[in-house]
Amino acid sequence: MRQALPILALLPLLAAAGPAAQRTVADAQNDAVAAEERSEALRVKAEEAERAVRGTAARRNALERDIAAQEARIAEARAALAIIGGRLAEEERALAIARAPLMRLTGALERFSRQPPAFALLRPGSTKDLVHVRAILDSTVPRIEARTAETRAAIRRVEKLRAAERAELDDLAGARAALAERRQALAEAEVAERRALAALQSGAVRERSRALALGEEARDIVANEERNRAAGEVLAVLQDLPPPPVKPRGDTAERSSAAYRLPVAGKVVNGFGEESASGYRQRGITIAASPGASVVAPAAGTVRYAGRYRSFGDIVIIDHGAGWTSLVTGLGRLSVAKDAVVRAGEPLGSAGGRVTLELRRKGKPVDVAAML
Repeated sequence: MRQALPILALLPLLAAAGPAAQRTVADAQNDAVAAEERSEALRVKAEEAERAVRGTAARRNALERDIAAQEARIAEARAALAIIGGRLAEEERALAIARAPLMRLTGALERFSRQPPAFALLRPGSTKDLVHVRAILDSTVPRIEARTAETRAAIRRVEKLRAAERAELDDLAGARAALAERRQALAEAEVAERRALAALQSGAVRERSRALALGEEARDIVANEERNRAAGEVLAVLQDLPPPPVKPRGDTAERSSAAYRLPVAGKVVNGFGEESASGYRQRGITIAASPGASVVAPAAGTVRYAGRYRSFGDIVIIDHGAGWTSLVTGLGRLSVAKDAVVRAGEPLGSAGGRVTLELRRKGKPVDVAAML
């Protein structure tokens, strides 16, 4: 059984989300559970189809072995038939040789028998010849007849064997044709089963991916709702903050009492941690200020850099000590230089438009709203 989707982990976040988000997440959860169930059902069917494919393949292999055995039997029968044919040819040649003198003797006897017995008395020596021929016939004909009978019996045996071999060849050919048909049917069944298996496996993977995507969608809905809510709270706090006062350089009492402040007056358009359209997360806050508005130091410190930097315009980096630094970008004009010591609220220059403030602790971004 596959591991279920971790949807229960969304419940704490879902409780904090709004009603619209709750309905959307609930729909995504239901769709994810349904997709997971379909994926599991397809996976079980795919396992059954895979077992069927293995069984069909085993039957096909067994059938191939049967066909090979039948082919061997057919080849053996053909070899035996060739041997029998050779023996039959030899017997027929021997019979022809044995028949030749017998046929000549039979012809002579036939001609002799056609003569009347009285003619034998009229010819001198004919009686002796007749007795001599009769004696030869009495001793030779039985042997010839016996050999002829043996040859004919051999011929009948050969013919019988040949008929039996031909019948066996016909049976083997029929069995081979039947086995070939079975092989074709099994091959087609195996192809169909493999296609069905591939379709089931693909469907299971597709439904599993859909279930995971729906689960991720539910988490993203909750996370976006939480980010929007947090960003709204931060924006509300920042909008309620008063603009930073511009202090004269000699007012050390008020400067020392300041903690951390915004560097310019204006509307906060981007809060800490907000994600831009390009996927970049804000590491500070951006304030839409009037061009030429005074930009002041958010806290006391030493200016480590003051000047133009790439596309950020004129920037100022202030070291507050103990690993704390502030980065102010978007200045149109600078009124401080590197290594200058400034107090909170002292002028750094004038705004060129949007001014961004980033606060870092040992190089890591810190939410400015928590320090105001």
